[in-house]
Order: sequence, then C-alpha cells, then structure tokens
Amino acid sequence: MLAGHATLITGGYSRGCEDVILLPVTPEVDQRFTQFGNLDNDHFIGEFAFRSAIVGQEIQRLRREVECAGDGAFLFPNVPSGEYLLIARVTWSVR
Repeated sequence: MLAGHATLITGGYSRGCEDVILLPVTPEVDQRFTQFGNLDNDHFIGEFAFRSAIVGQEIQRLRREVECAGDGAFLFPNVPSGEYLLIARVTWSVR
C-alpha cells in the first residue's frame, strides 16, 4: 500500500490534488521524463508540457491512477516494492 497527501501551497493558499498517477520507474519511463530534469525532488510541470510524457501504449499499461480526497489524500492498494514516479494533478485558477 502507498498512501500520502499531495498539496500545492503558494501565497498562503493551498489546494489538494485532483488525482495521482503512479508509474514504476522503467527505462522507458525514465527516458520520457528526463526532459523535465532531475526528478528526485518536487517539481512543477505544466500539464500541457507534461501530456506527451504520459501517452503511449507502454505508459498506459504501467500507470495506475486514483482520485484524491478533498484534502489531497490518496491511496494505492497492493503496490509492489520498487521505485516509482508519483504525479499529482492540481488545478489552480487565478482570478
């Protein structure tokens, strides 16, 4: 099981994630995401730039996706040991 919270905080405001994608780190996943730099830390990647990285038959086969609770909590049951890339989607609107 993998459980956590994904929240974007800026300017004193916070917003929980809408959904989370979990991808095991494989050579193909690593190759697709190297364009975004070192992924060992937190990164903000715009959704439009990111879309091309999560398409493709192999990526679709490997990915798992869950919706987040209102506070940004998520849970993936039955996750085997290994290294994973966790991608949380947060929509932030400016008025």
